[in-house]
Amino acid sequence: MSEKKIEIMDLINPFYIQCLANLQLINIPGLETKLDFENASRVIDLIEFMYSKMKNNLDQNEKKIFEEVLGSLKYQFLEKKNQKEEK
Repeated sequence: MSEKKIEIMDLINPFYIQCLANLQLINIPGLETKLDFENASRVIDLIEFMYSKMKNNLDQNEKKIFEEVLGSLKYQFLEKKNQKEEK
């Protein structure tokens, strides 16, 4: 990986982890998390905002990283929301 790609992942990763924690898909040691669709949605919106502002300066691989992260988070968000509604 080039330095630029590592920087993109360094930028995205904290938001990605926060969203997963809000969806209770991961546990962060020492931090109590609850299922929070509102905050998860805000984090996804924030990543989309960053992508929209940066996409003209990203190479194809970096765009792919953003798109894959966003696609994954949106899918997991909908899956978790559907699971909750079925209960």
